Amino acid sequence: MKSVLLYIAFLTAISAWSQPNTFREEVLYTDLKLALEQPLKVKRLSLSGRKLKKVPKEIFEFKNLVELDLSRNRIEKLPDDWTAFPKLEELNFAMNRLTELPPSFTLLKRLRKLDLRKNKVWKLPADLGNLKKLEYLNLNGNPLFKLPDSIQQCTSLQYIDMRNTETSDGDKELIRSQLPGVEIFFSNGCNCGPNH
Repeated sequence: MKSVLLYIAFLTAISAWSQPNTFREEVLYTDLKLALEQPLKVKRLSLSGRKLKKVPKEIFEFKNLVELDLSRNRIEKLPDDWTAFPKLEELNFAMNRLTELPPSFTLLKRLRKLDLRKNKVWKLPADLGNLKKLEYLNLNGNPLFKLPDSIQQCTSLQYIDMRNTETSDGDKELIRSQLPGVEIFFSNGCNCGPNH
């Protein structure tokens, strides 16, 4: 019952978090060619579900991006340099094939929401704590078993989804102790056999 109530609280919190922001009134571009006609006017871009194997280099022309959605693709590796996006607040890489994030991700000073669910991420950058404005982190369905110690420096963090990760009971307790004011969601244990 407790886990059901926690899950309902999580859904309610996510719903509240995703209430309209000012930038949501901006046009959401879904056509890369159209967006490239006036790259500096593009604040929201979605290339979700395009079967992309890599991040198109053209996105680095959108210097004023606030929201970028590259979910539901086949991206295995991200470009090294993300400093081209000083205004980026939301990044969605859900349902790709990523294994890790480049260190320059920690320079996205305005990033508030990072969705990495259903990838193959097994580690996060050591300097993740530099993301002082990060509020929401979704790691559901990754083989990740621990978070970098610097996560404690993410002082705006409110929610972390770590369901379906490789996190041991001991690491779960460590994460909870590192982030006492954060809503953290783990999967319940399963009876999958002695190695699980």
